[in-house]
Amino acid sequence: MLTKIDGVRERNNVLVIGMTNRLDLIDKAMIRPGRLEVQIKIENPNREGREEILFIMLKPMIIGNYMKMEEGKDFASKISTATAGFTGADLAGVLRSASSFAINRYYDDDTEIKITWPDIEAGLKEMKKNIKVSKRKIISETFQYHFKRIFNQSKDKYRTLEQILYDN
Repeated sequence: MLTKIDGVRERNNVLVIGMTNRLDLIDKAMIRPGRLEVQIKIENPNREGREEILFIMLKPMIIGNYMKMEEGKDFASKISTATAGFTGADLAGVLRSASSFAINRYYDDDTEIKITWPDIEAGLKEMKKNIKVSKRKIISETFQYHFKRIFNQSKDKYRTLEQILYDN
């Protein structure tokens, strides 16, 4: 790839974008000035972002009558609180796993297929075994959530507390 990048003659108005979730594996020569020099890090979604992502992922289940709209909103809120540090793909894995548990229950009990909270809890438990999430990320996000909920403080005041807790 280096030879391809170096072999391209200069053109105006051409932007090359590369994406990876493993920057540590990229050769340092690739990211030096004149090549792929600008790096933008996109963090995992926060609790509110995870809740939105989950609700979007749950909509087909609601439309398919596998759960009610109120349950979907409630499940999205509960799951987002319990999944600090998860990516969108991790959240999709939780829901796929929960669906598998609901289908297994359907075949075992011959009941209607409905995704219930115990299915989601089982999916969460299964996914958490397979995911490594930074403990600092979980503690930081959990602290921020409870600080805002209890004290209804702004994010700027939270940042100050986070700096005191982690940077000193």
